[in-house]
Amino acid sequence: MTTASQSQISQWQAAAAQKRKAVNDLIPSEWILPRTLPSAQEQQDVTGDYIRQFLTESEIQYTEAEASTILQSIHAGRWKAYEVLRAFCHRAALAHQMTNCLHEIFFEAALAEAKRLDGIFAETGKPVGPLHGLPISLKDQFHVKGVETTMGYVGWIGTFQGQKGTGKEKVFESELVRELRELGALLYCKTSVPHTLMAGETINNIIGYTPNPKNRHLAVGGSSGGEGALLALRGSPLGVGTDIGGSIRIPAAFNGLFGLRPSSGRVPYEGMANSMDGQSSLLSVAGPLAPSAGSLKIFMEAVLETKPWLHDPLVVELPWRDSAFQQALHSSKPMAFGVMYCDGQVSPHPPVTRALKILVETLERLGHKVIEWNPPSHKRIVDIVYDIWTYDGGQDVHKAFSLSGEPVCEQIAQVYGHEPSAEKTASQIAAINVAKRAYQKEYMDYWNSTAKLTGSGEPVVAFIAPAAPFAAARPGKYDYTGYSMFSNGLDYSSVVLPVTHCDLNVDLFDPDYVPLNSLDERVWKSYDAELYDGHPVGLQIIGDMTKDSMARFDTPDEVTVFLTTFVNRGYNQVDTSRMYSPQAPRSSEPRVGATSIKDKLVIDTKVTSNIPSAHTTANVLAEIDASLEALKIKQINIEYLHVPDRGTPFEEACVAMDRAYREGKIEHWGLCSYSAEEVQSIIDICEKHGYVKPSVYQGQYNAIVRGGEKELFPVLRKNGMAFYAFSPAGGGFFAGNHKKASKGGRYDKTASPVAQRPEPLLITLANQSSV
Repeated sequence: MTTASQSQISQWQAAAAQKRKAVNDLIPSEWILPRTLPSAQEQQDVTGDYIRQFLTESEIQYTEAEASTILQSIHAGRWKAYEVLRAFCHRAALAHQMTNCLHEIFFEAALAEAKRLDGIFAETGKPVGPLHGLPISLKDQFHVKGVETTMGYVGWIGTFQGQKGTGKEKVFESELVRELRELGALLYCKTSVPHTLMAGETINNIIGYTPNPKNRHLAVGGSSGGEGALLALRGSPLGVGTDIGGSIRIPAAFNGLFGLRPSSGRVPYEGMANSMDGQSSLLSVAGPLAPSAGSLKIFMEAVLETKPWLHDPLVVELPWRDSAFQQALHSSKPMAFGVMYCDGQVSPHPPVTRALKILVETLERLGHKVIEWNPPSHKRIVDIVYDIWTYDGGQDVHKAFSLSGEPVCEQIAQVYGHEPSAEKTASQIAAINVAKRAYQKEYMDYWNSTAKLTGSGEPVVAFIAPAAPFAAARPGKYDYTGYSMFSNGLDYSSVVLPVTHCDLNVDLFDPDYVPLNSLDERVWKSYDAELYDGHPVGLQIIGDMTKDSMARFDTPDEVTVFLTTFVNRGYNQVDTSRMYSPQAPRSSEPRVGATSIKDKLVIDTKVTSNIPSAHTTANVLAEIDASLEALKIKQINIEYLHVPDRGTPFEEACVAMDRAYREGKIEHWGLCSYSAEEVQSIIDICEKHGYVKPSVYQGQYNAIVRGGEKELFPVLRKNGMAFYAFSPAGGGFFAGNHKKASKGGRYDKTASPVAQRPEPLLITLANQSSV
C-alpha cells in the first residue's frame, strides 16, 4: 500500500527527473560526452586541457576569446555570430555534463537569432547594437521567452513562479533580457542556482549539486553558481547573476573570475523572479561575471546605453560616464586604500591572507598608500541582514517548497529551517530599518574619518577585503558568509578579482592558531593545504562612497571647464558646502581642490552638521582644517554653521569661529537655517565675550518661500548681517522647464532623503498667487 506521503515523494522526484531529462535531451547527440566522466579523485579539474579535448581548434579559439575580441571580430566581419555562438553552445553543453550548471537550454532559438544577425550585418555592414553577436548566459532568475524559470524549485516546473494559468508561462521576459536583445546579445542558456537563491553553494532537487570545475572536491559558490561553473569552463564569455548576500562575488572568487555587484538602482531588475519579492529593506541587484575585468565594463556601458531608468522605476537616471572612467584609468595621482585582514569574527585561511598581502604590496609598490581598515563591527550589519532575510519567517520559500513537497536542502535549512517560523511585526521591521540606517551612517562617518590617515586630506577611495574566509568552501561547510554580506547591508558596490593561487608549500596551517570563537575554529579547521593547492584566490574591492555617481562635473578636467565658464561670465564666489553632495558627503571640496581655477575663486563652505556633537569647539576647528586641506587653500571666505546643533551649547561654535578668524583661517563666518531667535542668541554670546560675530545668513528665499520676512529679516537688519538666498528660483521651478524632480537628482526623495522637492506645494501656492 502506498501512503499519501510516499506518493508525494514519488511525484516530486518524477517531476524533477522529467525536467532533468528534458534539459539533457536538448543537447545534440554529437555533443554528448563520448565516455563517462571520471570521478573527482581521478580528474579533479575539468577546465583547461580536459574540456579542450572535446573541442575543435576553431571552437577553442572562439570560446577562449574575451568579450572584447569577440565583438571586434564579429563587428569587423572576420567572425560570424553563428559560428561563435555554436562553439559556445557546444562548450556549454560539455560544461553541463561535467558540473550540472544549466537549468535551461535554448540553443536552437539562439542560433536562429545569430543567423538573423549575420544576415543583417551582411546586408548593412553594421552591427545592430554594441553587443551584436556576443553570447551571454543568464542566471535562472531571468524570464526568457520559450523556456521556464524554475529558480531550482520543483514546484515551479510548468508554471510562472509557482502559479499555473497566468498566461505568462514561457512568453514573459524580464526587462534586462529585453534590453540585452535590443543591444544585439545572443541569449542561449540559463544557469543553475540553489533553490531559494539563499545559499553560498549551488544545490537543488532538480539538477542536484553543482561542483567547482577547477576542483570538484570544492563548492562552486552561490547563488549564481551555475554562472561560476559555466564561465570557469569557458562555456560563456559573459554571464549575468544577482547578489543579495554575495551571490555574484562568491562564485567569481571561487572560480577565478571577475564579478561586479553594483549598488542598487544601476542595473534593471524589473520582471525578474525572486525570493522574498516585496521586501525592500535590502535589494537584490543584477550584475556581470566574466573571465576579464574589461568584460564587466562592456556589460555596464552597454546596458546603461539603453536608458534603463525609462523602463524600471528603481533604476537611477545615471548614464555611463566615460570621461570619469578614462580619468580614473589613466590618472597618475597616488590613491589611498584600506585593507581589512580580518573582520573580527572569522579569520581567513592562509591563502586568502597571503592574497591580501600581495595586493597591498602591489599597490604600495605602485606608489599608493594602504591603511588598515578598522570599521564599526561587521557582525552588527551581518545580523541585520539575516534579520531582513527572515522578515516573513521563511513563509515565501516554504510555500514554494510545499507546491511539490520536495525537501529543503541543509544549506537552506540553516537560514530558514525545515518549516516556517513566526513573521516579524511591522514594529520589528521598522526597528531593523532604523538600526540599518544608523549603522550605514556610522560606517559612512568612519569612511570619512580616514581622511585624517591618508595624508592627502581625502578619505580612502576603496578598501580591500576577503570575499570569503576560504579560497572556496568545502561542500556543506560554508559556515560563514559575513565577508560578502556586509556590503549588501551597506549597499556599496563591490568587485571581485582573482589575485593568486593556493600553494601548499607556502600557505601552511598554523597549529598554534588561537581561534577567535567556536565559529572561527570550525572554519579554520576546514583548511587543508593539500586539498586547496593550486586553487584560485579572489578578493573583493569595495567601492569608493566619496565619489558622487550623480555629479555632472566630477573629474578635475570637468570641474575646471565648468568653473572656468563660471569665472569667464564674471562670477567668482562659490559655496562648496563640505557635507555635499547629498549622495556622497564631503566629495565637493576635493573636486574643487584638484583644480587650478580655484585660485581665481572666493570660496565659502559649511561645517558638517548631520552628525552628533557637530558643533563642539574641537569638531568645528577640525572641520575647518579639513576643508582647507581638501580645498588646498589658505583661507576660507565664509565658513557657515549649517543647521543648528541644538545638543551642543552655541558658545562652543562661537569660540571655534573666533579662534579660526584670529588665526586667519576664515575671513567671515555665517549661519544657515537658524531661527531668528537663535541668530540673536548667537549675536548676544559673541558680544558678551568679545568674539567675532557672524556677518552673513544663508537661507531659502524666493517668490513663494518668504517666511523669513516676518521675523528673521528684522533681526538681520538690526545686527547688520547680509542675507544670501539659496533656491531663489525654487529649485528650478520658476525656470519653467523643471516641473518635476529629475530621477536620481538632488530632489529625488528616492535617491536623496535629505533634500526633497516641494513641487506639489509650490504648484498650489503658485496657482493661488497667480505666479
